[in-house]
Amino acid sequence: MPRRSADELREERRHSSGRESWIYRADGPDELRGRHADLLGAALGPDEPLHYLLYAPIFDGVGGPFDIRAMPASHAVAVAHDRLIITADAHRKSLPADVRSIPFVQMLSVELGAALLLGWLRVCYVDAGQVTSTVVTFSTTGSQHFEAVVRAYRRLAARETAQDGSPIASADLWRSTTPYLRTATEPLLLDDEPVLHAVNWRESWQSRRRGWSRVRSSASTPGLLLLTRQGLLWASSEPRVRPDMLSYGVNVMSVNWQALRSVSAEHAETSGAAARLRLVLERLGVSTHIEIPLDDDADQAADAAVDMMERLRASANAPAE
Repeated sequence: MPRRSADELREERRHSSGRESWIYRADGPDELRGRHADLLGAALGPDEPLHYLLYAPIFDGVGGPFDIRAMPASHAVAVAHDRLIITADAHRKSLPADVRSIPFVQMLSVELGAALLLGWLRVCYVDAGQVTSTVVTFSTTGSQHFEAVVRAYRRLAARETAQDGSPIASADLWRSTTPYLRTATEPLLLDDEPVLHAVNWRESWQSRRRGWSRVRSSASTPGLLLLTRQGLLWASSEPRVRPDMLSYGVNVMSVNWQALRSVSAEHAETSGAAARLRLVLERLGVSTHIEIPLDDDADQAADAAVDMMERLRASANAPAE
């Protein structure tokens, strides 16, 4: 078979249904498929460097755990020096292609999750004075490329804090961690990124009244919180409806210290209830909050985590000398 020229390959990539069977890394916009080459090429500034660029075909399905909602579309995701650029094409004449440029200084959190074959990247950010988000769904067979996107973002966007405390040895860090939480979290750490504080917690259930009977509901799911100089990583499991049911979803949220405005702990008031960490995130004067439920044995660990997060947040937000 004769070799095809670069122009022939480029023309072939332009004719895309969005239903290719693979996610791949591209070196530049010309290697993207369909309309994404032109969309991203137009969005990039002259000589703007790309630290990571991927193409992901359509993943069918509009929803998943953790309130994931997304229109099926093919996507390109680019990590530039100071922003994410996400292009989306639903491959429908009635739906125009979309390009979103999200500066790092507007980003509140980045989440990467999976449930069986469904994977998702959710970016929460401030736009036009309000909190909004964009979601990319993909097949988990290409998760390593989205892990690389999150690592690139964490490396570029975070202002490192001063060293605070002694790093936790790797063997000690993972010894008490649920294996699937480690599998979801460890790939998002940078090379040689020291973990300064870690909190593991287990699943807990609480009893509540429903009519004349009492039913059990999830108070906290198995979770992991890691604190580093770059920011925090919070891994959580999809809540189970009943103790005898299986849970397949896991979500990892990344927050860098510049986005954290305050953190506090709410202790468990009754046996079986969950302790909670309450984080207030803020960008451009617009705030939102997240709550991290812990099991009822984690009060002491929660207090230590609050103290560490306050110090890391203050260090990251201190005026540069």
